[in-house]
Amino acid sequence: MVLRAIGEENEHFLSEIDSIKLGLQLMQDDMEMQNTEFCISQSKTITVQEICVETLYQKLQLMKTGDRFLVDRTSDLIKAGSGHLDVAPSKANQSLDDISELKHRSMLITKNIDLLFETFFK
Repeated sequence: MVLRAIGEENEHFLSEIDSIKLGLQLMQDDMEMQNTEFCISQSKTITVQEICVETLYQKLQLMKTGDRFLVDRTSDLIKAGSGHLDVAPSKANQSLDDISELKHRSMLITKNIDLLFETFFK
């Protein structure tokens, strides 16, 4: 009778151990799924950030190209002499103001890119 009780108790413990093992396996599977979902989410976030930085860089390049063109064109017009200018003096002054504004904006964007670079890569 004692052996029978011990055997039943052992079966009960084995059943509990199997139940615990199953619970642990389910928890491990859930953690692996959460880890996979987290990695996918982080990858998407990083991809969006990369696209934003690339877009910002491209806009900066376009702005610098446009700024350089305006500076060169204004310089050419001024060198040609005031009698040969195709624009009125007030428009020429406005162009210089526009160039200054573009330079300022370009400088700000450059600083922003530098900050983004430092944030992501340092």
